[in-house]
Amino acid sequence: GPLFGTLFMALGKEISAEPDRANLTTAFGKAIEAVAARGKSQVGQKTMLDVLQPVHDALAGGKTVAEIVDIADAAAEATVPMKALRGRASFL
Repeated sequence: GPLFGTLFMALGKEISAEPDRANLTTAFGKAIEAVAARGKSQVGQKTMLDVLQPVHDALAGGKTVAEIVDIADAAAEATVPMKALRGRASFL
């Protein structure tokens, strides 16, 4: 809850009323930074950042919506064998 709240609040602060791809990419990047700071985590620790960062990279790289969806699915699947180092999953 708090991490998704942070993501959407930061995104809402940064995104313009009529965003273009560049504005969305920048706003999403800042929102990811806010989540990382709030959760004291980084990519590779089996957190939501392991999906958000590849989605951001795909968005910045000009990928289509369908390609971004595939990248998000693959990124989520790639976390399955990872050991959780942060968050609730780290002690469950």
